Amino acid sequence: MQRGPDSAGTLSNFGGLGRVGLRGVALLAPLLLVAIIASSVAAAEGDLEGDILHKAMRDEMNRSMARLKMDDLESPYYLEYTVSDSSSESVSAAFGGLTWTGKRRWRRLATDLRVGDYTFDNTNFQGGRNRGSASLVIEDNYDAIRHSIWLATDQAYKAAVEVFASKQAVVKRQNLGELPDDFTRAEQHEYVAEPLKLTVDRKEWEQRVKRLSAIFREFPGIQDSSVSWGASVTNQYFVNSEGFQNRWGDGRVSLTARAETQAEDGMALADSVTFRSALDKGLPAEEEMAEKIRDLAKGLTARAEARGPEDYTGPVLLTGGASAQFFQQLLLQNLTNPRTPLFRDEGGARRFRGPRLVKRLGKRILPKTYRVIDDPTIDEWEGQALLGSYPVDDEGLAPQKVSLVEGGKLKNLLMSRVPTESTTGSNGHGRGVGRSIGSPTNVIIQSSEPVSEEDLLAALRELCEDEGLEYGIVVRKNFSSGRSRGSHRMAAYRVYAEDGRVEPSRGLTFDGVTISLLKDIEASGESKRATHFSSGSVSVVAPSILIEEMDLRKPPPQTEKGRYLRHPAFE
Repeated sequence: MQRGPDSAGTLSNFGGLGRVGLRGVALLAPLLLVAIIASSVAAAEGDLEGDILHKAMRDEMNRSMARLKMDDLESPYYLEYTVSDSSSESVSAAFGGLTWTGKRRWRRLATDLRVGDYTFDNTNFQGGRNRGSASLVIEDNYDAIRHSIWLATDQAYKAAVEVFASKQAVVKRQNLGELPDDFTRAEQHEYVAEPLKLTVDRKEWEQRVKRLSAIFREFPGIQDSSVSWGASVTNQYFVNSEGFQNRWGDGRVSLTARAETQAEDGMALADSVTFRSALDKGLPAEEEMAEKIRDLAKGLTARAEARGPEDYTGPVLLTGGASAQFFQQLLLQNLTNPRTPLFRDEGGARRFRGPRLVKRLGKRILPKTYRVIDDPTIDEWEGQALLGSYPVDDEGLAPQKVSLVEGGKLKNLLMSRVPTESTTGSNGHGRGVGRSIGSPTNVIIQSSEPVSEEDLLAALRELCEDEGLEYGIVVRKNFSSGRSRGSHRMAAYRVYAEDGRVEPSRGLTFDGVTISLLKDIEASGESKRATHFSSGSVSVVAPSILIEEMDLRKPPPQTEKGRYLRHPAFE
């Protein structure tokens, strides 16, 4: 049997590095999720006739657009309402006993109200609140719903005219010249599906979560642990003053196991494993999740027993979730929300740290072998589930596949209806209710010249030998940049250049991580794993990558003392 992922050993025993570690959440086993009933969004066709919530939204919008005006101030030229109608059930347990079980139901309204016109309005300006929001009653009470929408619209309108006046004053004072439009027109789009319903056997999951949390009874070195399960459905309603209307549902299920411990020197260590899926597909079998939870506990115990951290400068191999996190932090975060807002003063502009890759449109940002696509229209890739798909974005538009990077060059941006200085028009990537921004969905990162995982490890050892280093570093999960605060979570390993021996490392964090590292990738692996971010709304499929030189730093001396008494279950 193959040894655990955090045990010392040879390359052949190293926890599946040759296969990019743990199988992703998307490699789903036969379902154990009992009695889940959900309509298929893709196939469903719905009718808004008789939907009280939709009628209340549309009626109050029509009234607001026809009659909302304050003194001599601007009237709204655009208004949208988004209501998220959500239900959830959840269970938590620790050490074999329930800590929480229950269900919730809630509705939340978000508004986007704009005064002025498409070329110049109250948005894209840093220094004012532009939105109104409210909790709505969960019953289909027409008058009660309209009452809450009316109050939120009033709040949004007062804020909008105030911000609009401030923005006009700033433009006049700063003499900024021509600015890009604040909003673009779009062709009317309608998508209406039958609402989803959440029906799960929570009692069955209570027993399952208790059994999974009891696994930590096998590991005396783990000081604290928990397992949490949750299933949810959100039906999203959208209407705007341009005539758009849609209703669609999204169901998710997840299970997370967390564990904490301390090393002998007092260093706090933590780790977690999360399984996520679309509700109608369910989670992996209980036995598979139990195996991964045991791997988590074994790995954390091994890191606690590892020797203390040392500063390191040299080659680093990022695999699995760590590679996806690298691209998410350096590539995707620097492409999200590409519009630079207008500032009240020069100081605000200087302090602004927006997406730093946007201005590199048409320039190389990755090795020439790289291609990156973002496709919200698919829900799997080469057998791996993707969770960033949707039938309509948060601005009511159909999603589109976008080629972001070709031949290493940035070719396109992720666009909502908010233009940039260089790009106009949405490509169906508006995300964020109440004020959408261009955001990633399902991101596929590929190299045209991949190598095997074994060759990546060999290349790591060769670089170490060339530089006279005793070992190189492999990071499998929890890519951490900047000084770590609290518990250390990064799963890192030393791979010795001489014989390929592997041992766990702990406490290191990356230092000096900049976007220039994107072009410093030496080699990429053949295997690719899907990793899910932002509670499952973004999926990134990324290969393992080898970077010639990175800096990792050990933390300051630990001041936290260990536990005075031994865990009572292991006395």
